[in-house]
Amino acid sequence: MSSTLGPTHQPEDEWSIDLLDIVNFLMEHWQRLLMGALAGITVALASWFGLGQYTAESVLINNPIPKDEFMRGSVDSQNKTFDGSNRSFDGSNKSFDAPSKAFDPPNKAIDLVGWRAMTRSLPGLATQLVTEGHVSAEQESQMQSMSKTEWWVKNVKPSFSLSKADAKELAVLSKQMQETGGADILNLVIQTTGKTQLEAAARGQIATDFIRQGSAYLSVKETISGYESKVLTVNSNLQKKITDTEIELKFLRQRAEALEVLRQRFPGNTPVANLQVVDLKDTNAKFMPISTQIVAAQSDINATLELLQRMRDQLAQSELMRSFVQKAQQRSNQHHNGFVLIDALLKITAELRSTAKADDMNAQLVLSNMEADLVKIRTFYSKGLEVRLAPTVKAPSLAMPLALGLMAGTLLMLVFLLLRTGLAHLRAKKANA
Repeated sequence: MSSTLGPTHQPEDEWSIDLLDIVNFLMEHWQRLLMGALAGITVALASWFGLGQYTAESVLINNPIPKDEFMRGSVDSQNKTFDGSNRSFDGSNKSFDAPSKAFDPPNKAIDLVGWRAMTRSLPGLATQLVTEGHVSAEQESQMQSMSKTEWWVKNVKPSFSLSKADAKELAVLSKQMQETGGADILNLVIQTTGKTQLEAAARGQIATDFIRQGSAYLSVKETISGYESKVLTVNSNLQKKITDTEIELKFLRQRAEALEVLRQRFPGNTPVANLQVVDLKDTNAKFMPISTQIVAAQSDINATLELLQRMRDQLAQSELMRSFVQKAQQRSNQHHNGFVLIDALLKITAELRSTAKADDMNAQLVLSNMEADLVKIRTFYSKGLEVRLAPTVKAPSLAMPLALGLMAGTLLMLVFLLLRTGLAHLRAKKANA
């Protein structure tokens, strides 16, 4: 079976454009395309001048602080007898030390876990300062930005001692490697923006100051809260133990008096040499010489009196700390700069020290411990987090806006011309039909 193939004809309602038509179109409308490109560049320049932002980059060095630096300028009397835990008083404790572990800044640099904790607390503090009107007009805009968690994620980038290539190994690092600084943060890179170079740099200064001062403030607040909790816990425990010890002392004295009566009643019961160590609280102790029992009873009375005096000293120290906490809480509501607050609290300890007796070693000890805690926090956030160089300010890039304006202007003009040509062609076909 054979068939004859004739020429195919395109439908009359279809039209096509070949390469020559495209070249002719561009040569005919190149002036309009150039005008569109120039218009796009003009709009891009206007946007760059009106909306362009300078970017300031500040670097906050995260220095490891040697342990002896914490104690410089204060008395090194930490953790001598009361280790900050909730254990109750026993006969081995000799004094009531300040709970220095309520907030214990690390000797080494801040690690990722510590930084995450700070970024959860600092936005809330920024919100509080803005809401209560504790910021100046120049600081308000930047503080409002820092009150959002998204700002910290986007604009504060920690630099780790481990590179990104080593990050996969972080989960299997040994404890020893982590303690030697394997997961520490080397520095914090903070980016701020402004319409001018001065504004961008000023915003960077506000951000770095707030990180240092705000972190110190939150640390001091936590320390004061630890003091308050310790005072409440220790007071209730000590009052109960003092009462129990006083009752025990009463029975010990009655026992000593009864033994003294027995010695007068049986004067022939004289002590004999006995080299064997015997527990006088055992039931067989009653068969020992009365004078020996009297000595043992009096020894128990002396030990109980010493224990009672130590607990009373601790109670007096606790009351001194209670007085400090009450004044410190008032100061913390007045000062929101951590370093200023620490100076105010050190003045309180100086006032309390001036009112205490010079020979009252218990009061001097608890005051020295509190001063050491405050100096530790101040040293960590003033020397540990340090800005060594002025922020570097970068001008907004002009190449990208110009390229986008050029492409957008040309493309929009091209679309306009194509639509106009197509509509003219359709009108001509309808007129000829």
